[in-house]
Amino acid sequence: MKLPTLDDYQTAIQAPDHTLLDPVLRAGKVEINSQRMPSVVSGGFALTYSITAGGRQYAVRCFHKPGNRLDERYAHISRFIRHRPDLRFLIDVDYVAEGILVNGRRLPIVRMPWVTGTRLNYWIEDNLYSASALEKVRRAIASAAENMGQAGISHGDLQHGNILVESAGTIRLVDYDGMFLPDLRSLGTIESGHRNYQHPERVEKYDSSLDIFSAFAIDLALDALKLNKTLWGKFNNDENILFTSDDFASPDSSGLLALLEQMSPLADRARRLRLACSSSLGDVPAILSGHVSTVTRPARTIPRQARRALRIDALDTATLFAHQGDEATVFGKITYARTLRTRYGQMMTLINIGDYKNSGFIIVGFEKVTRELTAKFGSNLQKIWKANVSLTGLLTKYQNPDRDKPNPQIELHRAASLQILSSDQLRALKASTTEGTALPAAPRHPPKSPPAVQPRRAMSVDEQIDSFFAPEYNGHKNPPSPLKRTTPPPAIPNPTPAPLRRGTSTPPPAPPQRPSQAPPPTQRRPSLSERISAWWRKL
Repeated sequence: MKLPTLDDYQTAIQAPDHTLLDPVLRAGKVEINSQRMPSVVSGGFALTYSITAGGRQYAVRCFHKPGNRLDERYAHISRFIRHRPDLRFLIDVDYVAEGILVNGRRLPIVRMPWVTGTRLNYWIEDNLYSASALEKVRRAIASAAENMGQAGISHGDLQHGNILVESAGTIRLVDYDGMFLPDLRSLGTIESGHRNYQHPERVEKYDSSLDIFSAFAIDLALDALKLNKTLWGKFNNDENILFTSDDFASPDSSGLLALLEQMSPLADRARRLRLACSSSLGDVPAILSGHVSTVTRPARTIPRQARRALRIDALDTATLFAHQGDEATVFGKITYARTLRTRYGQMMTLINIGDYKNSGFIIVGFEKVTRELTAKFGSNLQKIWKANVSLTGLLTKYQNPDRDKPNPQIELHRAASLQILSSDQLRALKASTTEGTALPAAPRHPPKSPPAVQPRRAMSVDEQIDSFFAPEYNGHKNPPSPLKRTTPPPAIPNPTPAPLRRGTSTPPPAPPQRPSQAPPPTQRRPSLSERISAWWRKL
């Protein structure tokens, strides 16, 4: 059975009183992002929305990828968590078999209380220079992993995105798609965990030892950061803490492991991790616990490329669109970057890779990230013009009503997530993509008719610039403006003059006349640059 796409869910979730079938959520309010669209994050098999209902905030997970008997899995997981209140790092979860109506189909959702915590990697960035805070969180994660092991269960995907740190330094674990319980053993695994936290051989393994390797790697990384803060800037890429899948797949050539082995408080654990990476998965628990110091290297290992992320060249538009709703690493050279302010007073950043008018890739950021970017790269972002960059995030798209072709897009949430690449790093990413490490494009079914209640359409970048534009642009009188409309508006019978636009010295063009009436040349619509310049001349 084909599941709905991101577009399908985005359309349905905007009319919750008509599409949410769960009685707890039916009268709820969906959180809206700065683009006036439902805020969504991707993880595992599902898209997650924030919905407030009955005075409580919920995380609602909608499945867009098939999973093996998710209903049965979540029924067992829900019962287990409710009977183990001592495992306070786990969150109550409810599987609702008919939770949402999408394109006339009743589909399941998972409902959980919303956790107001910060993703582990973001939390580390904010608390990097507090050794006591790092130590408190390190101990909390180690304790959670130990308690799950004693209970005979495992989370299955311990990584920065699934560990949320609360204000008091306590942690909560989210995303239970890959969780192991003894009652679920016969179902087998449905995922192999985040590549930057897993042993290279982990694919089919499914038991209570799943978290041993990832918990050890997280623990070692946090201890290393306590001793040497500069490791964060050198080895963090926004999709890890310090280690990557390459460190685990080729431990003998890992510069990070070599460096940690030179730090006396960490040397023994770093050597154990190196040995574990080179050994069979079954030997890992004994090696990491220190009970085994030498093992025979395995005769067969999982190919390296099987653990790589989905990587897509920003100029590969077809692949970007095919993976809409997936999390991917997109890379390329910036062709244009700027900041502006909307009429609602919000700061916005636009970064283009490729030709915007021809479905070029867009990176968009809003208030918080715009302040971070301008502090880091200058008020007009001059330091990243023509820079090679990569960004990992949820692939979405914008459909500009004035153009036939939409634009693929990722929203930037933190300036640190935008990775600046050297020419060699960019070539390496391109090579890894052409070698076939990107996942095959998932088939998409044709869009179906929209529901009777018409939801809010996603605003195009042009609309955000043109319709929301206020007369402020970081104090620059002549900002560049490559984003110009090229498609004339449709003909309108008996047109009436439009009022003057704010910030212009000439009226906007009247709609085109009927074919027999040639429009006068003075009716050309001013470009965005001309409108901005005209406003400055009036000051």
